[in-house]
Amino acid sequence: MRIYAPQPHVSSFEVKSSKTQPNSKNWISQLIWLMVAIFITFLHINYIILNSTILQLKEITVQGNDHYPRDKIIDSAKLYINHDLIHHVSEKEVKSHIEKLIYIEKATVSKHYLRKTVSINITERKKTAKIPCIIGKKPVFMIVDQYGYVLEYSNLVDLSRDPLVEITGEGAELGSQLASNQVQIGLKTLDLIKKRAGEIFTELNSIDASGPNRISVRLRNMPLILLSSDQLVLGINQLKLFYQHLKREKSVNKQTGTYLDFRFKGAVYLMERKQDGN
Repeated sequence: MRIYAPQPHVSSFEVKSSKTQPNSKNWISQLIWLMVAIFITFLHINYIILNSTILQLKEITVQGNDHYPRDKIIDSAKLYINHDLIHHVSEKEVKSHIEKLIYIEKATVSKHYLRKTVSINITERKKTAKIPCIIGKKPVFMIVDQYGYVLEYSNLVDLSRDPLVEITGEGAELGSQLASNQVQIGLKTLDLIKKRAGEIFTELNSIDASGPNRISVRLRNMPLILLSSDQLVLGINQLKLFYQHLKREKSVNKQTGTYLDFRFKGAVYLMERKQDGN
């Protein structure tokens, strides 16, 4: 007689679950490895594209340059066509390199990814005045812009007939800015005369702003003119009206030993110079 032990009952759901668990883990593992492989492949393709000749710089355009030739600006920018990659070009660095050139006031740099070009727009400093000084025991003229930046040195003979107006100041290094009152007031006086009295500007020889309350202005065929920094605009306006009156009367003539004082509101004084020059 055979006796059969009772068998435990296993539901069909439990059997299916036990079979699917290992398969589910394998599937997740394979998916992870697939994603990693895709990511690595993408990085590799991206690296190849970003470092290929497709993205090399093809053209550099330069505008606004007058003093410096195009090649000089490009060399200073440290850009190389068919070598630099467009996405590696730093607009900030290119701007910094270019603005180290003495005659460059401002450089605007922009790059175009699709065209693979870099555009450079230049604003140059303009020669505004000349300052006689001694550099290395040699008398020269310093050429400055409207803000007092020293652009170059020139021999006195070379600029003896140059139309630049002479102002007073002291010697300084190339590229540095002259911040002294006599230079800045002299340049301000020059700028105001140019803007407010153009007909006088063409006759202007020199400006001496060594004393802010006694700015000496010399015009061709006119007595010495005195202006004051605290009444500068008013003084220049009065000078303009006085000059126009003399032109109408055809009596513009340099009078030796006299000077015109425009330092006071509503009055112009024709003064005899004393022996001490005051």
